[in-house]
Amino acid sequence: MINYRADLIHALINIFCIFYALVILRGTTRDIGSDKEVKYYKTVVWCFIGFAASNIYWLFNMRYPGEFLMLLVNAVNISFMLGIAASWVIYAETKLAGRDKEIPVLTKILVLIPFAVLTVLTWLSIKTRMMFYVENNDLVQGKFYIAIIITIAAMFLVVAVHAAIEASRTSSKSRKRECTTLVLFAVMPLLAGVLDSFLPNLPLMTPSVFFSLLLIFAQQQESNISNDALTGMYNRRYAQDYIDDAVRDADGKPFCFILLDAKKFGKINDIYGHLTGDRVLRIMGKALDDFAKENDCLSARWGGDEFVVVIDKKKCDNPEEIIKHINRLVWEGVRVSGVHVETTFDGGYCYCESSKTNTDDVLKSAEEMLEKVKSAA
Repeated sequence: MINYRADLIHALINIFCIFYALVILRGTTRDIGSDKEVKYYKTVVWCFIGFAASNIYWLFNMRYPGEFLMLLVNAVNISFMLGIAASWVIYAETKLAGRDKEIPVLTKILVLIPFAVLTVLTWLSIKTRMMFYVENNDLVQGKFYIAIIITIAAMFLVVAVHAAIEASRTSSKSRKRECTTLVLFAVMPLLAGVLDSFLPNLPLMTPSVFFSLLLIFAQQQESNISNDALTGMYNRRYAQDYIDDAVRDADGKPFCFILLDAKKFGKINDIYGHLTGDRVLRIMGKALDDFAKENDCLSARWGGDEFVVVIDKKKCDNPEEIIKHINRLVWEGVRVSGVHVETTFDGGYCYCESSKTNTDDVLKSAEEMLEKVKSAA
């Protein structure tokens, strides 16, 4: 007997997910990640929309049966399902690699070849019955359909394990949250797949993938509040709150505020272009992040070509030496990247040893010293 109410509920769930997936697409801009990250994430969302749209067909299947149409829609559905898994792996590995690094070619090959082979076999199954076929107006899984399930599960599991390992290695809280979100994205569809084998009539897969996408989107938006989109560092808003807290605790934990400015950065943009300029800023940000991890302190992008470091006074006996050390890290980053530019930081600094100090005075003192250093140069 045809259960039209259940079919209608299934269709409405898919329509709901499609509508809000389109909302997510509209809100996915370069402000929440690099161009590559945004492109790959949008690919995942578009594949999901195609998957959900093809699911709606089953509402009408019983009313308008047809063997060829059933096979055709199922091939479309599986193709989008494979697309979600493949594009998700590329997106996640891009996030895990970092903004200035390409994911290994071997990784792309290991993802795209199974995707291409299984997609071709899926479409050939309309004739060969290898993956699926129709019997008594019911869709039946072929003997090789398990290859699709294993491949998709393997893709999600590999990413989940990689993200979990990365989360255990990093000391950055924002990086840990990012990696944890990638793990959760993989786990939710896997759990839905397991439950679906026991409760086949419940529409679990579409909402599980949708909420995984929503989780990633929410994490990106949250990161955008406190992180700089270009470099991935903490932004000025976060740094300002951090400095305010540090001033309040300065009686027992004095600190040094260091303001850094990239030398002749405007000329780099003028001569080499803004893309190279952005790459240089990311290299500088990476150098500062490495320094912050080494010394358990804060580094952040202050705005434009300015960066800041807030470090415990006990670790900052000689701020000039710290600035020189950071510049050596920048030089090493430039050398490894192959960017043919010459730039380092000018720096000004100010110690804060009392909670009665005004935050603005700390910032102003560092700015005045920085201007003197730049003028002298």
